[in-house]
Amino acid sequence: MRHDRARICEEHVHEAAYFSLLLDGRYRETSGAVTVDYRPFTIAFHPPRTSHNDVMGDATRVFMIELGGSWLDVIASYGMPMRELQQVHGEDATWLAVRLHQEYLRGEDASDFTIESLLFELCGTVAEGGARPEIAVPGWLAAVEARVESDPAERFDLRELAATAGVHPTHLARTFRRFHGRSMGDFVTGLRVQHVCRALAQTDVALAKIAADAGFVDQSHLTRVFRETLGTTPAKYRRLHAAHTNGLPGSDPL
Repeated sequence: MRHDRARICEEHVHEAAYFSLLLDGRYRETSGAVTVDYRPFTIAFHPPRTSHNDVMGDATRVFMIELGGSWLDVIASYGMPMRELQQVHGEDATWLAVRLHQEYLRGEDASDFTIESLLFELCGTVAEGGARPEIAVPGWLAAVEARVESDPAERFDLRELAATAGVHPTHLARTFRRFHGRSMGDFVTGLRVQHVCRALAQTDVALAKIAADAGFVDQSHLTRVFRETLGTTPAKYRRLHAAHTNGLPGSDPL
């Protein structure tokens, strides 16, 4: 789904359950008391017949993964919440959704088996730990997250971040893992890969420069991490997106 200009979508309902992954732009989605502020690579789960409204920014592109038929039984078997809109946290779910988008871009060359496998993994990952604990994120941790997200290419020092937050480095590391399910190092690496994905899909900048701008040691370091994360190389990822520069199949502007 692509919106070329900012718009407000009044309250409406989708019959099927689905995941939504923001690829480009910004938007806010509200359903009852739940609000999700999407930035690129934010993912959320919508139970069947979720009533919601959206405020879309300019040039917003969303990949929607609709789950119908027997997938409702799969969702129920995993014990996934089926009552309200739920933002999904954790890198594993994000990268599984990105890989599903890659398969979608392959069109007729997509593998049904790969899609099915990725969907099972995505549902399982969300059910096992895709939601943050039901307690508020400490203000000091939110400040650390904001600083890291503002420039993931920076060479961070855990002691310095902890000192700025007024906590012990061990407390920062443990609290971060409690809320994110991974280390700060893995979190930063994920942010860097996200930067690379956007650069590959939207620009023709040389891979070596993209690697440097994202904070990787060099192009080979980027390629290794990118392959480990997405199961493909940066060059293949770029070629796949280049083939759809003038519009994705099934995603005409609204």
